[in-house]
Amino acid sequence: MSCCKEFIVDLKKFKLLESTLYLEEIGIVLGQNAKEYSDISYQLIIKDSTNSYVKPLAKAHRAELTTQYSIDKNISYDKCWFATPNYEGVDISDIPLGDYELFLKIIVNGIEKIISLQSGTKINIDNDIFTFKTNNTGNQFKIKRKLEGDIAYCKYSNDKFKIDGCYQDEYDNFIQAPSNLNNVHVQFFGKNNRVILHKNSNLKNTFIEFKGNNATIIIGEKAGIFGNFRLGFGCKIEIGNGTTSTNGVYMTCAESTSITIGNDCMFATNNQIRTDDAHAIYDADTGKRINFSKNIVIGNHVWVAYGATILGGSNIGDGSVIGAYSLLKKSVPNNCIAAGVPAKVIKENIIWERPLLLNAVDENSFLIANGYE
Repeated sequence: MSCCKEFIVDLKKFKLLESTLYLEEIGIVLGQNAKEYSDISYQLIIKDSTNSYVKPLAKAHRAELTTQYSIDKNISYDKCWFATPNYEGVDISDIPLGDYELFLKIIVNGIEKIISLQSGTKINIDNDIFTFKTNNTGNQFKIKRKLEGDIAYCKYSNDKFKIDGCYQDEYDNFIQAPSNLNNVHVQFFGKNNRVILHKNSNLKNTFIEFKGNNATIIIGEKAGIFGNFRLGFGCKIEIGNGTTSTNGVYMTCAESTSITIGNDCMFATNNQIRTDDAHAIYDADTGKRINFSKNIVIGNHVWVAYGATILGGSNIGDGSVIGAYSLLKKSVPNNCIAAGVPAKVIKENIIWERPLLLNAVDENSFLIANGYE
């Protein structure tokens, strides 16, 4: 907390998700009554050496947090808690890469103060997208990578709709697909997203969900894989020709990562493929995030067996097999079997074929064709 004879400022919450910034803080001009909402107003100013970006803030009645600062019983600071509107955050996707400082603009009873955001508890967040540091004297905010657009201003619908041929909406969401698909639905929560299905795709019983902007899913010819596909901001899922699944696959792709699956792959039942852990994890001492999402690459003719999960950072070579109930998060060479939790290579120099072993004729035909008998 920063306290001088003129004001008290204490940042309690700072969170940036995609392009949405969430703030909560105490902001008091000492000696100025703020009992009614009309007595005070707040704005956030994000400023570099040449430009300023002004964002709205909302005041809140949090007397249980502000009463302690009222030494004079005739002075009330009841409305001196502020936050981003409705506690839902503000979009800052319009702010380019660079170094900034965050300021709080307070207007109370006609008196205006512009104060650097400060905190009694040091905040130090440093990841590949942004850095934010603050103490009891000021703050530093650095945007390292372009922040994606805010989905709050994009199309939202509680209803998913059936894919039936090509489609394009006013938010530049686009679908290219055959018109004879069976029970395939999509839902857009953003803009500039793409669904591209080969005209001979065998997709069925599938739900594709876009949770942000600028994402793409491409599914190849005669691909019979199906299930739930979820894509976040700037993500891409690409599935090659002839890839299939026995039952629905759950696939999720977040934080501008990609999932690339080759031709003629085979997924079983209860498989998950996910670049992300769903929720962020931070080091308690440094405040640095430790579980960033990572790309997944699955080569050609890969068999992912029953119950196996493929996590971010996995790279599976051509012709390999991932054993039942395995949990993979690393690289596997070509023509290997990897199994276990965590999965590791247990057999090298293997080949496999699709036909069920229930059909002995197919097995014998495979052996003969490949010179084993």
